[in-house]
Amino acid sequence: MRIEVTIAKTSPLPAGAIDALAGELSRRISHHFPENLGNV
Repeated sequence: MRIEVTIAKTSPLPAGAIDALAGELSRRISHHFPENLGNV
């Protein structure tokens, strides 16, 4: 499965926002699909 996330760049993102989004997405994917390894 492949998931793509698009972020509008109308204003600059806060420092660390990309890492926070990647961490949260990884956590949610591993919660719903614990038997599969995810790569974010």
